[in-house]
Amino acid sequence: MQPVPFQARHMLRMSIQPRQRDALAFLTTQELQQLESPHTGTLLDDLGEPLVCCGVVPFWRGRAYVWAFLSDRVNARNFRAVHAWGKAFIAGLPYRRIEIAVAVDFVAGHRWMAALGFVVEAPRMRAFDPAGRDHTLYALVK
Repeated sequence: MQPVPFQARHMLRMSIQPRQRDALAFLTTQELQQLESPHTGTLLDDLGEPLVCCGVVPFWRGRAYVWAFLSDRVNARNFRAVHAWGKAFIAGLPYRRIEIAVAVDFVAGHRWMAALGFVVEAPRMRAFDPAGRDHTLYALVK
C-alpha cells in the first residue's frame, strides 16, 4: 500500500462503499478539486487503486473537520493497513481539535471512530448532511 497526496481524480475513479455513495453525489468535480490541500491523502492499494481518500477542512488555527471516503474494496484483509494509515494521518495533523460526523445508523463508521480515539460530543445532529440524514458528532482533542 502506498500513501500519496489526495487528488480529486482519486475520488472520481474510486468505487465508494455503499454507505457513502449518496454523500459523494452532492460534490461536483470542482468541489472535489477544492479539497486538494497539504492536509489530504489517498491510500493506494498494491495495484495503484485508491482505497481511502481523506483530508481536513480547517475552521481556524487549531480546529478542523476531517472527511474520509472509503472504497467498497476495503475489507477484513486490508482494514488493518487502512486503520493504521488513518491513525497516522490523524496523528500528523497540526490541529488540536479534530471533528468528524458519522450518520447515526452507520455502525461500522461509529466503531472506526472509537478505534481512532474520537469521542462522541453530540449524539444526534438533525438533518446534518445534504440528504437530510442525522449524524453523530465526534471530536478528538490532542
